[in-house]
Amino acid sequence: MPIQISYLADHPEWIAAVGHWYQQEWENVWEPKTFSGWWDVSCEHANYSSLPIAFVAHQNGDLLGAVGLDPFIFVPELNQFDGLWMTALFADQARSQDVKAMLVRQVLETAKHFGHRHVYTMCRVSDGNYNFEGRSWERKERTILCGREIFILSMTIG
Repeated sequence: MPIQISYLADHPEWIAAVGHWYQQEWENVWEPKTFSGWWDVSCEHANYSSLPIAFVAHQNGDLLGAVGLDPFIFVPELNQFDGLWMTALFADQARSQDVKAMLVRQVLETAKHFGHRHVYTMCRVSDGNYNFEGRSWERKERTILCGREIFILSMTIG
């Protein structure tokens, strides 16, 4: 069976797993710092037609990845970037490139559906990969956020 992309809302059994991914990525940087707080964040993204929204990649009943799309970023220093934010792009290491590409494509299609022309994301400078879904994202800013050196990236949706 091929990899599928679905709404997180269609798979409430994976809300906890997505919450764990959030916690692993951000627990030492961002509030909330407890799993229950990150579980709440995952629940907030379990929507169909409103933002924030999350999608999951899965195959044969296995969760392979997740991505969120948020109407704003929760960091006052970044409020000057007006548009939607792709957040929390997680993928199973064995298939990460295909899964990430599919999830990013879904985010861009969803942002366009909501009438937005720009999507932003951030990545650690140390990650060194600014090419999601075979497209180069434009670097907007290099800054320090919560003790991490990051790039703010943007994509204009055609």
